[in-house]
Amino acid sequence: MIMVLFCEKCGNEFEKKNYNNIYGTKCPYCGGVVKSVKKPKFIKDADEKMLELRIEFLEKLRKRLKETK
Repeated sequence: MIMVLFCEKCGNEFEKKNYNNIYGTKCPYCGGVVKSVKKPKFIKDADEKMLELRIEFLEKLRKRLKETK
């Protein structure tokens, strides 16, 4: 699989063979960072876990506030 990447900083296109741009890569021409299109799986998992913890914390906080009234 050949992936064609486009650098927004310098405007050059370059190819990477057998490469999946999950984490981002550096442009060989200018050294700028080409960001990934998708989020990596570990970041998606961390976001989901953070959302679960946030919901759990808010439920506990609401319960404590009701008890103090």
